[in-house]
Amino acid sequence: MCEYLAGACDRETLASEIDAYWQKQKQDNKHRIRCGEGLLPTFLFKEKDMTKKKNKKLINVLQFAGFGFPALFIWMSVVIIPFIYGIWITFTDWNGLAMHINYVGLQNYIDVFKDATFVSSFVKTVIYAFFTVLASNIVGFALHWL
Repeated sequence: MCEYLAGACDRETLASEIDAYWQKQKQDNKHRIRCGEGLLPTFLFKEKDMTKKKNKKLINVLQFAGFGFPALFIWMSVVIIPFIYGIWITFTDWNGLAMHINYVGLQNYIDVFKDATFVSSFVKTVIYAFFTVLASNIVGFALHWL
């Protein structure tokens, strides 16, 4: 290529050199993908078996499992399991310190909605949330059309 820049070769020679270079790169990349380089250890698969559709699907499943399951485990440990546990606790009379937990069903919810202070606070919260969302959308649309 340097010879072309210096004017020592013609365009056809340069084009064929570039084409040969890219063909070699393409073959190297196909070999890496077939052998699983960078994706999975190469000793798990033979190169001739990698062309089969079944093994490609296995590689995709293993890659998903390798990336997906750790993230799923962390997400479930931090979000889902505590959420379900919190809901379960609302159906008990546990105070957070007692050794015994008694199941009381919906009694906690019935008691809360009978309390005038809670109902008043709940109504005020719903009104506040409604008008806050409404106002923020009106301001957002107004700013959008400016």
